[in-house]
Amino acid sequence: MLNRLNLDNFLLSGDPRDEEKVNKGITELTDTLKQGEAQGRHRRASHDALQVESTEVSWSDNFAKPLLAKRHQVDSGDSRFQILQIFYLQKDPASWLTKSSILLDQTTQEITKNV
Repeated sequence: MLNRLNLDNFLLSGDPRDEEKVNKGITELTDTLKQGEAQGRHRRASHDALQVESTEVSWSDNFAKPLLAKRHQVDSGDSRFQILQIFYLQKDPASWLTKSSILLDQTTQEITKNV
């Protein structure tokens, strides 16, 4: 969720520090999920981790990175902010948040049950 906030901040401000936080968050999450897979003792937990990883990779590749690129176009003068706003809405941010939230909630419940 924090990564999504950093993305929103970057899209609004263009502050490179927020972009760095987004990219760092993507990398850290991927690393954490890989470590969890390697240490996974329960087949179900590994399956859940793979689903979370798949959803987050999809979010990164199909939502965050295209938006970061569009913001860079705005900053370089090749696009306007209004175009970024339309592009953002066309990417349907609410559906991405819902997908992640549901999956993360299910995974959290499964982990709690197994612990």
